[in-house]
Formats: sequence, C-alpha cells, structure tokens
Amino acid sequence: MLRNSDPDVVRPRFDAEFMRRAVQAFQRDRAMQGAFLQDREAREMLMRLMFGRAIRAANQPA
Repeated sequence: MLRNSDPDVVRPRFDAEFMRRAVQAFQRDRAMQGAFLQDREAREMLMRLMFGRAIRAANQPA
C-alpha cells in the first residue's frame, strides 16, 4: 500500500494506525501516553518522521 499509493492518500490511514498502536504501547505508562496525546506538535513531528521511514523502507528493493 505504501509503495503503490500516493503518500497523501496513505498518510491518514498511517496516522490512525500509528496512533492506535502508540496508545496501545503506552497503555501502562500514563505519563508517556499523556505526553503523546497532549503535545500535538511533538506527535505530528514523530508521525511525520515515522511515515517518512515507512515510505523509504517500502521503496527499498527486497
């Protein structure tokens, strides 16, 4: 999906899945979960970074 689709189309789905998994990963760490959910700028920066990495990984030859 990342390799064959336009990044503008894939990004909303990536963001939703990233949020779901991040909240799940921080389920027991309330401080980290609170910081992640409350600091929108930091969350956007992290999601943009991880999306870029996912796109690069998808486009690398196997």
